[in-house]
Amino acid sequence: MYTKKLLSLSIFIGLIAGYLVFSSSSAGQMGVSTTGCGGGGCHTSSTATTISLTGIPTAGWVAGQTYSMILTVSNSSQAKAGFDLSITSGTMSNAPANTMLMGGTELHHTSPLTMASGVASWSFSWTAPMTGSAVTFNIAGNAVNGNTNSSGDAYNTAALTFNVAAASATAPSVANGGVTGITQTSATVNGVVNANGASTDVIIEYGPTTAYGTSTAMVPSPVTGTTGTAVSASLGGLTANTTYHYRIRAINSVDTTWGTDATFMTSPSSVTDFEQAGIMMYPNPATDQMTITLASAYDQVSFLMVSMNGSVQTVKATKVSGTEYRLNTSGLSAGSYILSIRAGEKAFTGLFTK
Repeated sequence: MYTKKLLSLSIFIGLIAGYLVFSSSSAGQMGVSTTGCGGGGCHTSSTATTISLTGIPTAGWVAGQTYSMILTVSNSSQAKAGFDLSITSGTMSNAPANTMLMGGTELHHTSPLTMASGVASWSFSWTAPMTGSAVTFNIAGNAVNGNTNSSGDAYNTAALTFNVAAASATAPSVANGGVTGITQTSATVNGVVNANGASTDVIIEYGPTTAYGTSTAMVPSPVTGTTGTAVSASLGGLTANTTYHYRIRAINSVDTTWGTDATFMTSPSSVTDFEQAGIMMYPNPATDQMTITLASAYDQVSFLMVSMNGSVQTVKATKVSGTEYRLNTSGLSAGSYILSIRAGEKAFTGLFTK
């Protein structure tokens, strides 16, 4: 009795297995997007079945953007079609009717779609990842004759890769980098320029006023890429003991960007230090105020603070007496400075710290 039951069960299992092998899986299959649904008595591979996917621009996808996609399976000699689709990155959503979405990364049919003139199409959404350079859509498309078994059916596979869109160029950005190598007649102006994706020419404009009046190319020029590039320009033929204004100008195909106006002062042709001239400066190190006592009275006196990188700051001075002045140094950052005094036709310098 037991032997008969076992035999009956074996026959039943065999019939079920035979049905699964020799009949078509109309409810779709998972995990076959790269291998296809052939082998083991299942469907047959055929180049007559073609697969296409539209919705991503030719220029590529943009991180985080959602696209309306259309998957198409075509075969002019078949009646219905189904598919299995998986993605390497991003997330799918808005699955169409008679399909199943698994975890946002795999989509397959649950019921075959009747073709119209040999074409079956499904629409869904895909949201691009925030990082990465490419995404691949692996697709197995099966075109069937609808006779409930695998005979005469034709599947094909496709691996469609789409690249991230190249970053669009923007106007260049500019930052000053200070002035070095200051002499009586020369100086080197430094800066940082980001080309922001388009070849960028870099020019330094300079002169005794904000009208500038003179310009020359910086090195390197042009600048390319999307990161900051150090640039510099050696200026010659300058006048001693003179304040110069300068700004960096960067030009690419998108726009022109001007850096902020800045100044530097060339060295005087004849300078007397405070000790030699009998000028007193205290306290040193300075706090919020510093007192300067000149050896003689002058009709016109001006004061400039020059930092070690060559930048110039005019400081507010209060005349206490004919030879004594009080300077407001509260706005200075901590560091070393040269105090330059213009008194009539004479120039004096002294070193102090804050």
